[in-house]
Amino acid sequence: MTQERMYGLDALRGVAMTLGIFLHGSIAYKKGYHYGNWVFDTQYQSYFFDWFYLWINSFRMQTFFLLAGFFARLLIGKIGLVEFFRNRLKRIGLPLVLSYFTILPLTLAPYLLAVEFTTGNAGQQLYEFYFRFFTFRAHFGFMHLWFLQHLLLYYGILVLAVYLTRRSGPIWTRRFSVHCTKVKPFLFLLLTSIALGCLSQFFSTALPSIWTGFIIPLPQVLYYFFFFALGWILENKRELFNSFSSFYKQFLLAGTIISLNTLSLLNNSDMLQASISWRVGLKFLFALQTMLLMIGFFGLFNGVFNKPRPFWKYIADSAYWVYLIHMPIVLTIQLVLVNSPIHGYLRFYLVIAVAIFLSFGSYQLLIRYSWIGTLLNGKRSRT
Repeated sequence: MTQERMYGLDALRGVAMTLGIFLHGSIAYKKGYHYGNWVFDTQYQSYFFDWFYLWINSFRMQTFFLLAGFFARLLIGKIGLVEFFRNRLKRIGLPLVLSYFTILPLTLAPYLLAVEFTTGNAGQQLYEFYFRFFTFRAHFGFMHLWFLQHLLLYYGILVLAVYLTRRSGPIWTRRFSVHCTKVKPFLFLLLTSIALGCLSQFFSTALPSIWTGFIIPLPQVLYYFFFFALGWILENKRELFNSFSSFYKQFLLAGTIISLNTLSLLNNSDMLQASISWRVGLKFLFALQTMLLMIGFFGLFNGVFNKPRPFWKYIADSAYWVYLIHMPIVLTIQLVLVNSPIHGYLRFYLVIAVAIFLSFGSYQLLIRYSWIGTLLNGKRSRT
């Protein structure tokens, strides 16, 4: 097993997390299809943000979970199964609990005061809501922290599977490994797109969706575990994985072009409601888009950015905190800008600029060298 540091994948993980600012920053200005509750700015909306959101959403968290599976195998090989389990509880479980009781209340307060509690005694309503929230009886669940909940579940499944495999012997895994070695990039793309398209059919929504409640729907568990398991497999198939770098331009271009067609179909609600075949086809098309963009970005970062660069290292180090804290900032700025004299076209860019400044600024000034930074990423030296 190769143990060298994979700088490109560290950078990609940081980018995937940081893109959450752009993803959530664009929702308020979407014009077409959307599921779930959000603050929508009716003074300025554009289909560009529908495409932008769809494009990012088709690969961002999928990439993150694939990386989680990839690095899980590396880490288990380095520190062992028991220490891996302890490490994940510390790095994932503890931040989830702490963030639930600190960051999530900050995230919900502006939304509740501006949208939900507009009549009556807002202070009393907020107090009653937080009493339900802190006793896990509010319907908001983990909100943007849902991925930490999923990771804990997947790590638990992984630890159990590795433990049982080691007890029963690795014969079946060796047979599987032989077959996987023969797969080439385009065949890998085809097989994974078909498998992902089939998994996507279990979602009741037009495209695979995210439920952030405490109980994870089975289709969602299977969908993201698919990428986690794929990462685990690819870590041991370096020849296949490294071959992605030869085709990243073609894959990224094809995935982006397909995203325009996906958006067109998604916003044709009459056609999707009238024909089940169109709904099935849309999910397979989205699955192909996901795999093209995900493989393309893996090839790009593993091939082009796989060198130690201070900028990308800083992005990778800061991304965990930036993702945790960005949501209350984004939502608050979006609410402040509604009905403001600032031109609608500028609002999205102002949201992004303020969120980036405050998220990265707070990391540098308050988090990087504190106990929180040590908890999230390990101890960092000022020298």
